[in-house]
Amino acid sequence: MTPEQLKASILQRAMEGKLVPQNPNDEPASELLKRIKAEKEKLISEGKIKRDKKETEIFRGDDGKHYEKFADGSVQEIDVPYDIPENWEWVRVGNICTTNIGLTFKPSEVQETGIPIYKANNIKNGKISTLDLAFVSEKTIIKENEWLNKNDILMAVRSGSKQLVGKTAIVGNLKTKTSFGAFMSVIRPISVSSTFMNYFFQSSHFRSQLDDANTTTIFQVTQKMLKETLLPLPSLAEQKRIVAQIERALKKVEIYAESYNQLQKLDKIFPDKLKKSILQYAMQGKLVEQDPNDESVEVLLEKIRAEKQTLFEEGKIKKKDLDISIVSQGDDNSYYEEVPYEIPESWEWVRFSTLVEIVRGGSPRPIKDYLTSEVDGINWIKIGDTEKGEKYINNVKEKIKKSGLNKTRFVKKGTFLLTNSMSFGRPYILNVDGAIHDGWLAISNYENSLNKDYLFYILSSNVVYSQFLSLISGAVVKNLNSDKVASILIPLPPLSEQTRIVDKIEQSFAHIDALI
Repeated sequence: MTPEQLKASILQRAMEGKLVPQNPNDEPASELLKRIKAEKEKLISEGKIKRDKKETEIFRGDDGKHYEKFADGSVQEIDVPYDIPENWEWVRVGNICTTNIGLTFKPSEVQETGIPIYKANNIKNGKISTLDLAFVSEKTIIKENEWLNKNDILMAVRSGSKQLVGKTAIVGNLKTKTSFGAFMSVIRPISVSSTFMNYFFQSSHFRSQLDDANTTTIFQVTQKMLKETLLPLPSLAEQKRIVAQIERALKKVEIYAESYNQLQKLDKIFPDKLKKSILQYAMQGKLVEQDPNDESVEVLLEKIRAEKQTLFEEGKIKKKDLDISIVSQGDDNSYYEEVPYEIPESWEWVRFSTLVEIVRGGSPRPIKDYLTSEVDGINWIKIGDTEKGEKYINNVKEKIKKSGLNKTRFVKKGTFLLTNSMSFGRPYILNVDGAIHDGWLAISNYENSLNKDYLFYILSSNVVYSQFLSLISGAVVKNLNSDKVASILIPLPPLSEQTRIVDKIEQSFAHIDALI
């Protein structure tokens, strides 16, 4: 159960009369209603409130059913949401409160000082925030019922946000005379606990009535809806006991929420950490067994060397690209250069540049002059086209003109892209052809030495990322260039073992995902 669900359960039990025991010495709620009625008559006679000519009265008949008596004297049976204790009463909010809509003012009338105005965004986490207040001129005409008083209940009654509508908070001590905006309503209980009322407005019973009533894109609580809302009313003494018990319970909910949220974080973090651990095992040669029948890495490297020589002779690569860079071991099995960790004897630590071609993208500038909506435009691949945690880039949002190709770099489907700035070092595989800007490094020509999925997983692993971090340490701008990426060490197993590693990784990841 979430903290929100637990809070909702507590409030619902409170409104059903199940949170605290009833005290037989309490006066029945019917007596409280008599006092409320007398107080309303007094306020009417003093001209402080107007008589509601449509006010009704709810009573329980001898048959135990609930009826409503209207102003014209007619009586009608009504359905009530649930059973309440015998000494409680069902009432309409309008029977025990006055309600008013706030001040209407134009945005042009807002100024930096003057009369403070509470708006819907000033209700935060059930409390009133005095940050980001609006102010209107002190010359603004404000009616008596548009001024706020201590213990008023403020409610957001109109918004495009379903979550915001119906949110309430109790007005505390006011340092200066304060009003409230037109998308707000003030609720003033008469001889009823404001705190009890406020908890009622936070209950699922009230929320469900709002949800049933709002079917448009603009969510609102009309004055009619508010006044006609059914509310379970206990005695004043029981209201106080309920409030005290709710507040004790909610303190425990806060403690529970801390533990719950920590557990939720762990639930999110754990699968990622487990996947990273599996990748680390894989890159150490511990995830699958080595097979002596696999074609050796030495044979693979000889094939790479021969292919590079052919490309050199054809003028497709430069002499410097002929280099096959591996970290060799001496007769004592120690490496001639520092390596991240030990790997199986059948593997080799290989410089990344030995296995792939790495180039940086480019950006035609200003880019807005090259963007196009034409069908024959070139896909313009941006980091914004990626989705966190995804392996492939399948779609792009923008295209550029063909005239921009000489100022960027065109790459084909299957090419690896690596972010070189911002969230650097994140790999993706292209599922489309397109042009890349200078925030990308493109990795290609890996097919003869690296399984595509093995390459993705190794670029996603800590062994690579830790090398990236080391290479950019101390830099003011955290960028990866092609030379830095080319210099990292890659653990290279035989091609057939790469395939087995990929299969095992994906089986393991599928099991983890199934548990989430």
